[in-house]
Amino acid sequence: VLCRLRVRVTFGRSCVGLRGAEVSLLTDDGAEVGIGQGSESVTDDSGECEVLGLAGRFTVVARHPLLGDRGELEVEVQLQRLCSEVTMVAPAKVYAFLLRSSAQPEEGARQSDTSVWLCADRRQLPAEALPVVGRITVGEREVEMQGSDIARVDLQLDDEADLEEESRPVPALPSSEGFRLSCDYADLLWQPDDGAELSGAQHFAALLAGPLRVGLLRIPIFVRLFGLQGEVVGQLRLPAEEHHSAGAVAATLIAKEGSLLAKGRGQRVKDLGIFLGGALLRAEDDVPERCSLDAKPMASLRVEVASQCCGTGLADVHVWLGHPSGQPCFEGRTAYSGVCEILASAGAHEAHLAHPLLAGC
Repeated sequence: VLCRLRVRVTFGRSCVGLRGAEVSLLTDDGAEVGIGQGSESVTDDSGECEVLGLAGRFTVVARHPLLGDRGELEVEVQLQRLCSEVTMVAPAKVYAFLLRSSAQPEEGARQSDTSVWLCADRRQLPAEALPVVGRITVGEREVEMQGSDIARVDLQLDDEADLEEESRPVPALPSSEGFRLSCDYADLLWQPDDGAELSGAQHFAALLAGPLRVGLLRIPIFVRLFGLQGEVVGQLRLPAEEHHSAGAVAATLIAKEGSLLAKGRGQRVKDLGIFLGGALLRAEDDVPERCSLDAKPMASLRVEVASQCCGTGLADVHVWLGHPSGQPCFEGRTAYSGVCEILASAGAHEAHLAHPLLAGC
């Protein structure tokens, strides 16, 4: 009796098929007796293929670079029905590595971000691959990556991949219990891609096809956030590549942190001053990489200076605001009407006036 055997090779104990595995049917003495149908002795995109053989006891051998250290798996089968099925499980593992930009920036130009990748086959590691410092979490297991070597992480332990117990449910993906990768490299900012959690079948298909980028380590700028009373309410890092100017920094902070900056007031900050080294930057001013900035809510102060005798406005009075803690001042001059508008950071300030007619005041 000629029997049909459907062989399925999966990546871990999952529904993710392993494409390109060569499948053979061997007798006890190692002779190949399986009769493949054209290219069907090689697994397709779903990880499946069919072989034909006479009834009896045989060994199914699958060969693929991802099938363990030897690159092959074996399982014994008893063909006695017209149609049979067998599943073979490839070890579910990934390698994490860094790639730095190969192009050296020109003098004065910004550096490029460092990319973080995963691959399922160690042979796919580029020659310039570097170790990752960080951690990978799979379910309740956490694997620390120290940066001394390219890290290999098993998505499933051996007992998790055991399929002999047919009643055990097969998860949709090897990381069905949760896969998370985080990196900590010098002062760089970790920014994961959408596929960093390997949460969909399309991510594993891409991973099996070749290295998959899962995030960037980005050159940061450092920002202290100040509230409406001049107090520090938070600190954060922003990717320098997307924040070349003070205006870009302010726009991001207002959109994301506006409520925090106005903490306890039930409102959002609309005007934000960006300070570098104590100096207020203009919106178009460049922001250097790795610089430390202060972000402060801004308010407009109307100052009117008039004579005591008749209340006539006094022009060309130098008006400036100083902060008790020594923070930078904000200044202006009165117009012909004796009025000036000064844009200053929220919080307590000391007002100062200077004019020849005010000598001794």
